[in-house]
Amino acid sequence: MSVAKGFAVVCILASILVLSGSIISDESIAEDSIFENVVIDGDFYYVLEDGYLTLLNYTGSDHEVHIPSTVVKDDITYPVYGVHLSSFQNGESVFIPDTILGVDEAAWCNIGYIEVDENNLLYESEGGVMYTKDMTSVVRYPCNTGDNYYYAPLSVRSIEPGAFAQCSDLEEVFFISLISIGENAFMNDSNLKYVNYMNGVNNIPNGTVIVDDYAFMGCTSLENISFPESLRIIGSSAFEDCIGFTELKITEGLMSISDSAFNGCKNIVRFTADNLKFFADDGVLFHRSSSDSTSNFTLYHYPAGSSREKYTIPSTVSDLEAYAFNSTQHLKELKLSTSLTSLPELSVVDCPSLEKVTLSANILSIDTMALCRCDNLQEIEWNSKISIIGDLALFATGFKELVIPDSVEIIGYGAFLACKNLERVTLPEGLELLQESAFSVCNSLKEIEFTGTTAMLEGNSLSVNEGQEVDVLIPKGMTLSDDASTEGTILNIIVKGERPYPYENFIGVAICILVLIGIMRLFREV
Repeated sequence: MSVAKGFAVVCILASILVLSGSIISDESIAEDSIFENVVIDGDFYYVLEDGYLTLLNYTGSDHEVHIPSTVVKDDITYPVYGVHLSSFQNGESVFIPDTILGVDEAAWCNIGYIEVDENNLLYESEGGVMYTKDMTSVVRYPCNTGDNYYYAPLSVRSIEPGAFAQCSDLEEVFFISLISIGENAFMNDSNLKYVNYMNGVNNIPNGTVIVDDYAFMGCTSLENISFPESLRIIGSSAFEDCIGFTELKITEGLMSISDSAFNGCKNIVRFTADNLKFFADDGVLFHRSSSDSTSNFTLYHYPAGSSREKYTIPSTVSDLEAYAFNSTQHLKELKLSTSLTSLPELSVVDCPSLEKVTLSANILSIDTMALCRCDNLQEIEWNSKISIIGDLALFATGFKELVIPDSVEIIGYGAFLACKNLERVTLPEGLELLQESAFSVCNSLKEIEFTGTTAMLEGNSLSVNEGQEVDVLIPKGMTLSDDASTEGTILNIIVKGERPYPYENFIGVAICILVLIGIMRLFREV
């Protein structure tokens, strides 16, 4: 196994050690076979892999920590090739030996200063910051330096994954020659306010080509940012939860924006764009299938902070990107495009103000988690063609009553999971399959009515909560399998026509009263 592969394997062990506490006894390690390759040398815990050691955890209290370059065990000297900087949580100054060939993506380290041995072949340090040997990439910034700013050397071209992550004191950074910003680079830097800030505007540095996945996720203090013409790629969740954004301009060179790039940016009121791949209309961001296309667009991102309460997706839109509608603050009613044939997976998620969705005539399915965690959604205007409600399709929505149209044939796994306000459901006559956990954790559910007799029910398809009573109304000729609920839900099976319903009781009472009145009149006439 190569050094790089071996180092990757022990990342799991490092996470277990760090997350389970900083003090781990020799006895507890010896008792668990997963730690059989752990080597303890004073306050240092290593894992032995293919003849070399990786530092997993440091349990000491020294302010200055010198990582050994070798460790002797059973009269054998092993080199220390790897280090997990997440081992250090107390603002230590850490000295890296010349043997180190790999460091972890230390997204939660709390180092105060890093110094690398000058003889190390791969890494260098300057001003307490760790770089690659040629000073072209920032490897790790010590989050507990006491400074709230970082100005990169002219030589820096890239930021490695997690280099500045979780640096809660960092407020300002400036780069001159940057080309790439790695995964998680500034993730959860909640006080980061200024990125190449000039003339009142934050800027992704000129020359930057890629902002990778989660790069600025959770940078809640960062306000509007300008993209350079050099930028080509924005990764998944790259700016997720950047709630300071209100407007974003997609520049001419930007060719790829991953789904969820702007998830949780709930204050964006408009996008502007017009390049070969993207354009904006009324503040909404769309993607072109080709530069000369006039239809078959993909709605990429609806501005979550828009003040609109109603929105109709244009007929030129034939697809929705995942998270196209996310965290919308004011949108109450959404009408789907006539060119859509499904409501795609994860297309409408976490929209707290949404109350009604209108399906266009050609919608055949609501796909997996397509309309989920919209806790005020109480109405769907159905069409006559929809046949599939997919897995978790309406998960955690706000419906109180649902009458599923007769065209629906399949209801997927957990389709109505955690719809906590749902009290009554009427299932369609044409239902063919009701899958597992369709109504799990629907805490208010009181009644499920079947209108057809041919539905196949998977195990636990009617399970809700342990001890919860639910009336299940079935037509004559239908039987329910014993495993329809095996998780403690109490099903009261009522065969329609064999037991009076409340309205039938009311009619019976009314007839009796009328008969009684008639008899009384006869006696009076006599």
